[in-house]
Amino acid sequence: MSISSATLDARRNSERETISEAAFSGKIVAMSWSRQADRLLVGANSGQLAILALGGGILNQWQAHKGTILQAHWEGSGDFIATSGTDELCKIWSTRSGECIATINPNDGWTEHLSWSPWLPLLLTSQASLLRVWTTTGALVDEQDKHTWPITALHWHPFSQSCFASAAADGLYTWKLGEQFPTARLNCKGYPTALKYNRSGSVIAYMSTAGLSVWSVGSSVVLHVGGTTTPSTTSLDWSWGGQWLACSLNSEARLWGFNNRAPKTAVPQALYGEIGQIRFVQFHDYDQLLAMSDEDGSVVIWRTDRRDRLDPVAYLRSAHAVSSLKWNPLAHILAIGYDNGCLRLWQHPFGSITNGEKEC
Repeated sequence: MSISSATLDARRNSERETISEAAFSGKIVAMSWSRQADRLLVGANSGQLAILALGGGILNQWQAHKGTILQAHWEGSGDFIATSGTDELCKIWSTRSGECIATINPNDGWTEHLSWSPWLPLLLTSQASLLRVWTTTGALVDEQDKHTWPITALHWHPFSQSCFASAAADGLYTWKLGEQFPTARLNCKGYPTALKYNRSGSVIAYMSTAGLSVWSVGSSVVLHVGGTTTPSTTSLDWSWGGQWLACSLNSEARLWGFNNRAPKTAVPQALYGEIGQIRFVQFHDYDQLLAMSDEDGSVVIWRTDRRDRLDPVAYLRSAHAVSSLKWNPLAHILAIGYDNGCLRLWQHPFGSITNGEKEC
């Protein structure tokens, strides 16, 4: 990847920053902020689950699964947490008591993907090729079995309360609760690994083994950019206004501008910055901040509302690979989990260039 003068400045300059740290037993594999942005949920491959305060102090901690935690997510009200693990259990927990109030999909295999509805207290799960929707008490609301291959990604529609999308080797499907058949279907190029609605829900971007594709939902219009991709469900994201799509393509950080459904350029632009094999791509929920992390322990930040948006504004280095990455939804705080069990809360205005070199 090419290096601009601003990138070199980002490496050389330093500015005051606040970093809080905590350590866990085992690799950090899942993180989720509460919607109120005052608590952070952390899951480790030891099966350990913890709730942290905004400043990094541990509020509660317990053994959630006998095996590795696969997924851990807050429900919108902040009263519930959903987790799944390699012990073939999916659980719903009360954040008030710390007790398990429901166990779903018991011993039917791994629940590989979980997603709470942004609007209703409903949990979407995938288990092999089966999609299910549950209440917070573990009651089954809906079940879809039309996929013929294992589901690799899922995402709730950002505005329509009853709609969601899923991806597998047999295609991208969109669904509506209570309906027997998918509302739309698209045959994919390659094997899909990630999908995301844009903020209006009119477009789905997905990564596959064949590259990056953007689908105008319900139509036959698909934009495709070929290339090698990162086999991860976290390898692309939309900015909060839907103007920008970020991804990892051909081992490079890329940014693609959009005007509603139409791209502004023929292909995504390469972002400057020293970053290796990208693991995570994430925009801030309500600001034009883009974070990416790699297998070498680097985290790089860009601001997409700047004229020089291709140049990074912040770096953070570690000797350990980044295993999880989550922006606080209401503050400029980035939670970073590492393979060695270290957790770092990086707080910085990200308005000007900084370089953090700290051992974790």
